[in-house]
Amino acid sequence: MALTLLNQIFYNSNKFDVEPKLCEEYMLFQKYLKNIKPLPSIQVETPKEEVQIEVIEKKELPPALFVPRKQDKLFWALYVMNIGEAEYHMIGNRHKNAELEEKKKVMDYVLKNRGHIKSLAKTNGIKISNVKMQVVESDLMIDSKTTWYSFWVMCVYYKINILLVQNNIYMEFKTDSVHDTYLVERSDDLHITIDLTKLTKEKEFEMKKNKLLVDPFIEKILKGVSSYKIPDLEHMAQLLHVAPEIEKPKKGDWYDMVIKKLVSMRIQN
Repeated sequence: MALTLLNQIFYNSNKFDVEPKLCEEYMLFQKYLKNIKPLPSIQVETPKEEVQIEVIEKKELPPALFVPRKQDKLFWALYVMNIGEAEYHMIGNRHKNAELEEKKKVMDYVLKNRGHIKSLAKTNGIKISNVKMQVVESDLMIDSKTTWYSFWVMCVYYKINILLVQNNIYMEFKTDSVHDTYLVERSDDLHITIDLTKLTKEKEFEMKKNKLLVDPFIEKILKGVSSYKIPDLEHMAQLLHVAPEIEKPKKGDWYDMVIKKLVSMRIQN
């Protein structure tokens, strides 16, 4: 009946077959709405979920290794550490130009900061005379192979420290303790692999363990024989896995054996 009434409201003739007042008890009037009181709102407390904080274990980053293929491997090792591997690949076939330009920048830095470089060298136990400084400048100017002195000066320029490991020996190129330290591994045939991830103290300790520290700035690899005691030379030989073939070796025998092994490793560059 209600549906019939609603349909007939929209007739043009407004003719009703049903009496409209019959539906009044089902209609919503304004006077009825005024008497309706809203129901009180009910707040339901939701239980608090316990927040669990996941502790992520700090993992050591995998090494990002790079192998320089160019002739002056020591230079390219430091250069790639400075600009990154991606930038290195963008050089394309302009490697020689990039090398010359970069060595020119390092040489300009050396010319302007000779006093600072010599002061840093003294702090790190490195003797750099004026003659040595001229040799470094000459190396950079004529584009020769990077020597250990030039290598250290480049470390100063790039503000990094280098730990160079070659089999059972290691060499340190320290500039400042506030700078990051990076690992360079060198084989006896002079191939180089660099780790672009900075060394942690723990990793640095592990890399030095059971290896012989060699000073790259000593002309004859080792100090004079009188600077060592027999137990010192025996320990050095043990780390290098060598020993004299005679039954009762003397101090000179141990010294010669150690020197011979280090020379075979082509440490003097």
